[in-house]
Amino acid sequence: MANKKEVGVWGIDIGQSALKALRCSYEGDGIVADAFDFIEYPKMLSEPDSNPIELVDEALEKLLSRNDLEGDLVTISVPGQAGLAKFFMPPPTEIKNIPGIVKFEAQQQIPFDLEDVIWDYQKMIGGTELEGLITDSEVGLFAMKRDQVLRQLEPFDRIELDLSVIQLAPMAMYNYITYDLLDNLPDADMFMADDPPESYVVLSIGTETTDLILTNGYRIRHRSIPIGGNHFTRQITTQLKLTFAKAEHLKRNARQAKDPKVVFQAMRATYQDMVTEIQRSLEYFRSLDRNVKIKEIIVTGNTVKLPGLQAFLSKNLDFDVTELDHFNRLGGSTVTESPAFKDNVLAFGNCYGLCLQGLGLAQLQTNLLPREIMIDRLVDSKKPWTIAAISLLLIAYAFNFFFKFGAASKVDIPQDATAAASNEWQQAINSANNVQTRSSNFKSQDKKLENELNSFKDLGAQLAGSTDTRIQWMELIRTINSILPEEQATVRDPDEVPFDQRRDFYIETVESQYFADLTEWYTEDIKKRQKETDNFFKKVEASADDATGPGGPSSPPATNDETAAAGVEGDGWVIELKGHHFYQNDNVREGGEVHVIRGLIEPLQAGMVFLPDAAGIQNLFVTTELGISNVILVTKKDDGVQTIRRGATSGGAGGMDGGIGGGAGIGGGGDQVSAEDEPTYTAKKYSFSVQFIWQPNLLTDRLKEQTIENITKKTISLFSLKRLAAANNSQYPFEAQLASFVDSYLGAKAVTGGSGMGGPQPATNNLADGDWIILLSAAEFFATDADKQNSVKSMLTGKKAPETLHADITRILQTIQGLTPELRTILTETIQVPMDTADKGNGPPIDGTPAG
Repeated sequence: MANKKEVGVWGIDIGQSALKALRCSYEGDGIVADAFDFIEYPKMLSEPDSNPIELVDEALEKLLSRNDLEGDLVTISVPGQAGLAKFFMPPPTEIKNIPGIVKFEAQQQIPFDLEDVIWDYQKMIGGTELEGLITDSEVGLFAMKRDQVLRQLEPFDRIELDLSVIQLAPMAMYNYITYDLLDNLPDADMFMADDPPESYVVLSIGTETTDLILTNGYRIRHRSIPIGGNHFTRQITTQLKLTFAKAEHLKRNARQAKDPKVVFQAMRATYQDMVTEIQRSLEYFRSLDRNVKIKEIIVTGNTVKLPGLQAFLSKNLDFDVTELDHFNRLGGSTVTESPAFKDNVLAFGNCYGLCLQGLGLAQLQTNLLPREIMIDRLVDSKKPWTIAAISLLLIAYAFNFFFKFGAASKVDIPQDATAAASNEWQQAINSANNVQTRSSNFKSQDKKLENELNSFKDLGAQLAGSTDTRIQWMELIRTINSILPEEQATVRDPDEVPFDQRRDFYIETVESQYFADLTEWYTEDIKKRQKETDNFFKKVEASADDATGPGGPSSPPATNDETAAAGVEGDGWVIELKGHHFYQNDNVREGGEVHVIRGLIEPLQAGMVFLPDAAGIQNLFVTTELGISNVILVTKKDDGVQTIRRGATSGGAGGMDGGIGGGAGIGGGGDQVSAEDEPTYTAKKYSFSVQFIWQPNLLTDRLKEQTIENITKKTISLFSLKRLAAANNSQYPFEAQLASFVDSYLGAKAVTGGSGMGGPQPATNNLADGDWIILLSAAEFFATDADKQNSVKSMLTGKKAPETLHADITRILQTIQGLTPELRTILTETIQVPMDTADKGNGPPIDGTPAG
């Protein structure tokens, strides 16, 4: 009787000569054998006069009478030749594609309609898996015909014993070997197909066949050899002229025979046949995998007890041959030390492997039990819980009904009640209804008033913001025009300034399209274009870093990477600039696509522009504040050498031909036809189209953000842009724009009380906080330019910074790099505070080491 400590697993192997059964369960971190049974048939199932069905039924009845299987999982093995086991290596693919590949392979390998077959598969351990892609991995495919599976189930159906697992006997043996013998294998990710670990050859010798299994724990090869114990018996029958029963008895007791040598000689031919089949199988497996390395041969099964078999195999196969006469990791001495178990331990390998699978410890977990049977049992197991749940719901509904009925009965007016009582109750109901009606009216009125208020707010916002709305397009036009190279506003002689040395951009068209949802524009193709633009920018940036060394260019304040990371959402406009240029410098960081990136895309993505407010005062904004983002080079084309007439670039050789939406032009005219006698020139033409998102921000909203902190951020952005332009060793618009901005700003502020840059300005001896920060940025920018330094010095002489700004100026000074000592002294005198107290507790003194 099994020890019912907990639910266990029975592994049952119905052989040709005996039924073997083993029960295992968990105990701590290991497993133990709780019970076993070895029931030998009166006759072998393969004998001509035997009744296999009756013999198996009797053996199962005896098993049930000796052991309690109720509540345990029951697993069985079937002969290897009764099913199909194929192993194949799928091409590198994603894990999710494996089921489809396996189904296709099953249709190719299984010679029957899949509806007539029970099949299962499993990806074997080993191989490489990276980001969902698997390579060098094997998949095992296992199958049996449905009618054969049902025949294997019939004996258990007759005794009403439910099975949990049906496994092929060689695969059960594989589970036993990998768990009990190969338990110290490296992790699966350490497996290398070109240098695998050593393999074992397992010979499970049965009554009619021998299962040969070649495995290193990761890979498995299997073949059923049609030679078993009965073949030795038949050979004795033929050679010694004995009956089958006498020959079987003599085979089992050969050592007690009068002349054991005669018995061995009678079986020698079968020994040799077995060796030949084993050698053929191994050679075939080696042809499939040249890297296989065999360590030793392991034999199991009661046939191994034949005299001289082990020595004969070792001598002729040239490998060490070892009997599996004990289980290394199986506890439970009550079973394992039992004389009957020890005498037949060679026959329990399949049972052990089945128990391991039932306990979830096996490498291979495939199951050939029909799916419909598994589903039916699952439904049956859930029925009691389902009935219990429905019963509880019915009870809950019943209680709820009685509670509601009781509450209703307390206020129900009886039919025999007096008229006064009925009127009193009706009056209470009418009063409650009146209160509810008044409440609904008040809510409706409040909602109506709230909607009117929101309408007035929307109207006010429209009226207040109408000016801002009208100037938005003009601001965009001015922004686009401001980023074009400054020199293209002047007329130049092509003989003195060749076309291929001009940074001019010839903007042919400016188109716009509104999107209620910008994700409709931000397609996969646009994302790809944006990534290409960003990657090209990084490549040019890296080239600049290599050229300038440490301390090279800083990234612009905002890049496509950052705006893309934030996602594209909401409504807005998509603006497209289409044009060309002739600047084709041989320098790897100038000309061609680089010129579009540096001269157009970067200023659009992170440039600055002065825009007036309602009073005409100029305010500095970065393009991102205007709502410009995701500037992308959509198309590009090297058109090769083109012929250009001298008069084809009137008006400054650049600018934009068409306004937004087909409006007025900006800058110089486009390509114009000149007289035929005008001289011609040649230059390489590079065409492009650039698109970007524009989600306009109202000027009033932008002015609200013109705080000291934001102006400081813009100033630091100017520092970055200046260093970027200097590192490029070029006059791209970043540097030119900055120089122009400082010159014009200083010129505007030089006139005390003058109109300056488009409107009234404060006196220079009473500058606003933001003006001081702008002057400091100018000082930093011109720190190495003597003429510009003098201009800054004259502007700062005699000025006094507001005391409220001392700490802010101190922190800004600490970010400035490369100031000359003379200029730092002037700046220190300008703010007119002691050097050791300038920060007022907000940081180190002004003459301290500048921040890195």
